[in-house]
Amino acid sequence: MASIGFKNYNFRNFSYRVNENLEIENIDRFEVESDFSAKIAFEDNQAYIIMDCQIGNDDISCPFIINVELTGVFDIEFEKDDEQDIEQLKELLSQNAIAILYPYIRSLVSDITSKANSFDTFIMPVANIAKVMKENNKIEILELER
Repeated sequence: MASIGFKNYNFRNFSYRVNENLEIENIDRFEVESDFSAKIAFEDNQAYIIMDCQIGNDDISCPFIINVELTGVFDIEFEKDDEQDIEQLKELLSQNAIAILYPYIRSLVSDITSKANSFDTFIMPVANIAKVMKENNKIEILELER
């Protein structure tokens, strides 16, 4: 039976900038959209999840643009010769591992927007981000070495 264990994470890159196109006097409410994607790679007994996120855009009703790249490291156990185990591992990583990492992104975005002190703190919604990424084909599983 396949299993994963969360080991560590780090932010490889993040940026924040105020949206120069914002027309604050002409809007009643900010609109902040997000786009997430993930790549899953395997090496020995570890898996790496690289999540890329863009929060906000150049729309006139969006106050900022944040880009984040987060890498999560997971210990993995599975039977390399068992196709069912490999599929179970892929599912664990594309669902559970992404769900484990999402709160770190939410926290960083809240911290950045509060410390920027330009607008109210932005708190990202609690969401099943793995499901959204899967529905939009935004999860790429790199070839598993056997």
